[in-house]
Amino acid sequence: MLTDRVARQGGVGGAQMKTTVRNLRIRDDTAKYLRNLNPNSAYYDPKTRSMRDNPNPELNPEDTTYVGDNIARFTGDTQKLAL
Repeated sequence: MLTDRVARQGGVGGAQMKTTVRNLRIRDDTAKYLRNLNPNSAYYDPKTRSMRDNPNPELNPEDTTYVGDNIARFTGDTQKLAL
């Protein structure tokens, strides 16, 4: 009886919970803006939470865990459609 009422009211979870969870990052992950604190490194845009360029271009991309957000933007058919 109590569980029916909670489910009907949108209690545990609901639309509010989905929005909150989507905007959080896993705390074990290092924040993008903390990967390279050099002021001349890649620019972090706090509004979109994106860092387009690689913050550590001197390192081998295969050895790093993050190489920038542009790597995901230019995959698949994106290059074919841009021409």
